[in-house]
Amino acid sequence: MVEGHGCHRVVAAHRRLLLGHVFKATSPNGRFTEGAKLIDGRRLARIEAVGKNLFYFWEKALPDEPPVVVHIHFGMSGAFSVFPLPGKTHTPTTRLSLVNKDINISASLSAMTCVHGGPDLYESKYNALGPDPLREDADKERLWLKMQSTSKAIGQVLMDQSFIAGIGNIYRAEILFKSGLHPEQPACTIPKSTFETLWMHSVLLLQRGFTTGSILTVDQAEAALLGPPWTRRYIYNHRHCGRCGSAVRNWTMAGRTVYCCPTCQPLLAGTELAAARKQAVAVARESEEFVSHCAGEDSATLTPAKMTVALLRSKLGALGESTRGKKAELVSRLSQTLVAAGPAAVMAIAKQEEEGKEMVATTMNVTAAESLPATPLKVRPGTLHLAAATSAQRAAREKRRAGENRAVEHVALHADKAGVEEEEETLDVLEEVLISPLSGDHKLKRKTAVRKSKRQRLESGKREWAAEVPVPGSVGMMDDVLTLETENGETDETST
Repeated sequence: MVEGHGCHRVVAAHRRLLLGHVFKATSPNGRFTEGAKLIDGRRLARIEAVGKNLFYFWEKALPDEPPVVVHIHFGMSGAFSVFPLPGKTHTPTTRLSLVNKDINISASLSAMTCVHGGPDLYESKYNALGPDPLREDADKERLWLKMQSTSKAIGQVLMDQSFIAGIGNIYRAEILFKSGLHPEQPACTIPKSTFETLWMHSVLLLQRGFTTGSILTVDQAEAALLGPPWTRRYIYNHRHCGRCGSAVRNWTMAGRTVYCCPTCQPLLAGTELAAARKQAVAVARESEEFVSHCAGEDSATLTPAKMTVALLRSKLGALGESTRGKKAELVSRLSQTLVAAGPAAVMAIAKQEEEGKEMVATTMNVTAAESLPATPLKVRPGTLHLAAATSAQRAAREKRRAGENRAVEHVALHADKAGVEEEEETLDVLEEVLISPLSGDHKLKRKTAVRKSKRQRLESGKREWAAEVPVPGSVGMMDDVLTLETENGETDETST
């Protein structure tokens, strides 16, 4: 699911690209026909994000008409892509299409929720959601007051959008770790000073996600000390804590997996948990690594358990071993082969899997509590004061280098000046604008369709480079999000 920083990146881009323009609106799959008719020919006057919810305000057609508000929630998979005309090919999930020939732009939306109403729709949703750390109007005291009146675990509170908007499972795990809070700590028992630390990390980490386009929770200086695989996250999808080396524990909380380092995140002295929560913690297990498409790592540092089947087979093939079998068999075979291959291979896998605790303890033996500043920093919520957000291309390239899914943007254009290899890399940013949990034949068919459309573009010779898309009266408007960037004198065409 898209977390809050991703939705705010969409809004920031759409404010530059779509705001102030009039569009021809249609509903290709027929699931938003009435809403499309209402906004057709109207001017897009305002765009807001509140947590994981987006709101588009369409200016009234007559003086006494209220504006039409469209509420969007992407759900587990969705996209709101912007392309130069003729735009992206519609799919069975395309609920809304926006076209403006004057500015050569087509926008295509697929989302779990797409409904329309008046200003009261926005007001009711806004009031039902908690403060959003990425909004300038975020009031942390609203969260503090609600926490005082509930015995819910703080881990549940952070995922409850009525308490605080925009935080998902990865951020929950990392914010609690950096705050030194146990996920089961009852919210009403948390001291104000600890709450201030919690809010500080919530703001800073979401802002970092907004500017970088990636969920990066380990501070840069500490990442250099810890080294792989703790250069991006401390405990999420790790077997051992990135700071103290203790085994990371996980259990189920409200249907989602929660992560905790028992050393760095102890329950506060005197805490009494309800019987059900005691039982949940009692059956907690050591964290099992899995292939995470939204929080992956550099493929060079992956342990066999975190590798995809394709990567496992590639590694086994390179070692002259059989590539047949189910994933569990492939993991076991690669692990045994690396051990048998000699000291160098043993070091590579043992440091990642069996000796993680000792390795981290030697590198940096410090608990979360010891690393916190004496007084939490005063932070300013929102995004308007931040430096320009990283472009879609740069964010995608950074994630690619780290082994994460490159589908990080809802808004991206591409340049097909380069060869097929560069085209393939850029295409991932365009076609898989958001992580889509497809599998099996469905996924295979989608990839085939993507390859076909790629060939068609190459053969047509049509250029879809953002720098060539005319946007009257908007000089520099597309620079941050859509144009190819330069790095060390070379364009992104060769390193997307």
